[in-house]
Amino acid sequence: MTSYSRIELWAMRLDRLPRTARIVLSLVVTLTLTALVSVIVDRALLRDISDPGTTPALIAIAVGVVLYVVGWWALVGFDSTPGAAWRAGRAAVLYVSLGVAGVILLVMLILVGLAQGYIL
Repeated sequence: MTSYSRIELWAMRLDRLPRTARIVLSLVVTLTLTALVSVIVDRALLRDISDPGTTPALIAIAVGVVLYVVGWWALVGFDSTPGAAWRAGRAAVLYVSLGVAGVILLVMLILVGLAQGYIL
């Protein structure tokens, strides 16, 4: 009997997902992490991110593009070796884990914003 680590088990689960589901998962993780980065950059630079021409917005857009490329590489793969099938690895599991942590942080930020009256 083969003993697998938790990362290998999660990688096998990601392997079973269809390509379209992995693309959507990459998009969701990217949007979540980009939203977190935009909040952090906005608070660090003390500006409004709603105007697309401001520096925080441009930083968030650049980070979002980089995150999407990394997510595509980790969850979908580039066709650099046409005969080989894509396999999920440590990078895919780490990327999804960062996405889950990002969702938890966003929910916490929303709850704190609601509690302190920043939202609504």
